[in-house]
Amino acid sequence: MTAFVSPASVRTETLFGQSFPGISGHKVVLHRDDVHEIPYVVVALRRVVSLSEEEATIIATTAFIEGRAVVIVCPLEAAEHYKEQLAGHGLNVTVE
Repeated sequence: MTAFVSPASVRTETLFGQSFPGISGHKVVLHRDDVHEIPYVVVALRRVVSLSEEEATIIATTAFIEGRAVVIVCPLEAAEHYKEQLAGHGLNVTVE
């Protein structure tokens, strides 16, 4: 059985684990999606951002419950790329 990991701890790991060292970054933010089911969002996150299934599930669930979740922090050019790719899957994503 898999231990439960709180969304906050995974979000922090995602923010710092996938950010680029020494470069100030931009947040790629996933917003609540009332059209797609969580499993679809998880697959899109895994394909585009190369997240683990657990990370993607927690991010998708957090966005569903809280209305938004940070997917990754990275340089602007990469953030815009992720935004476009995720939007191509029909997801509502912004860059901050």
